[in-house]
Amino acid sequence: MENKIIKLIKKKDHRGIDYIVDLYSDKISYIVNSILKGYSNKEDIEECISDVFISVYNDIHTYDNKKGKFETFVFIKAKYIALDYKRKIIKKKEYEKIKEDRLLKINKYSL
Repeated sequence: MENKIIKLIKKKDHRGIDYIVDLYSDKISYIVNSILKGYSNKEDIEECISDVFISVYNDIHTYDNKKGKFETFVFIKAKYIALDYKRKIIKKKEYEKIKEDRLLKINKYSL
């Protein structure tokens, strides 16, 4: 089954993504949710999961069956994409906090 999926994706046949969604969406959702839980909202999690599928589709040429199973390739992508999302979310929250602190100081001194 993995070989069929890989061939479809390499041919840019969208049925390959359908197979990935059917086979791996539960595990990908679990990985993403476990990493982003407490850091993001439902929409961010859904976007991250979608990005995993898009990344697998776009980066299929980097998969090497001599290095491991296709599902491992998919799950590792899910892990690292979720970690990237987490870093971005944390960075954004830190930036918003700094911005808020500056506004409070400005307001304090302008009174």
